[in-house]
Amino acid sequence: MTEQFEVIDRGSGNIALRSRSNSMYVCAENAGAAALVANRAAIGGWETFALIRNSNGTVSFRAQANGRYVVAENGGAAPLIANRTAIGLWEQFDMIAQ
Repeated sequence: MTEQFEVIDRGSGNIALRSRSNSMYVCAENAGAAALVANRAAIGGWETFALIRNSNGTVSFRAQANGRYVVAENGGAAPLIANRTAIGLWEQFDMIAQ
């Protein structure tokens, strides 16, 4: 089963992601140096991401915590982390409306 998140508009192109499984916000732990985890009750800098709409219909996320892009390392086989300086295939995600 895939994880589902509610997108919370933070204004100016920024969002937060609230997990539907535990109602907690996704955090770029350790200023983005550690895996992303949905474990925060409130939104701060580490829980805020710029939403980038890519020309192919996918989206990418740039962490406010460190200015880096979220990556699904090894094609999604490793935890998400915000450590990339550019958008490639592993930094693109599908956004599915509910």
